[in-house]
Amino acid sequence: DKNIRIGVSLQPLATLRKVNHDLLFQLFYNLFNNAIRYNKQDGGIHISDTLTADGSYTVSIRDTGIGIDPSDIDTIFNRFRKKNMDGEGYGLGLSIVKSIADYHSIKLKVVSEVGTGTTVSVIFPSVA
Repeated sequence: DKNIRIGVSLQPLATLRKVNHDLLFQLFYNLFNNAIRYNKQDGGIHISDTLTADGSYTVSIRDTGIGIDPSDIDTIFNRFRKKNMDGEGYGLGLSIVKSIADYHSIKLKVVSEVGTGTTVSVIFPSVA
């Protein structure tokens, strides 16, 4: 409906071990869903990854959506933070993301600018 462009730049041989794949699917599903839901008409989403020298692995989801006010970033993962408006849900998606991240010792980093978009980075710890 929104005519959103999606770009993917992922390393072909990146493998995650000792993780619950069903939970990680749910984590990324919720992040992608938000990137689509809060994006603008004719917007874009770009998914990329980085493997650092210390062995950590990061997957970033960047969108061109409405953005998040800097004063709200610290609370977006709280349960029921979002008001249920227009049947959009109850605000549990990002709290589920946070619970799954905590279970796997994954760090979440959010960088956002209102009116420009949001980047959520999912940082897997080094396996070394």
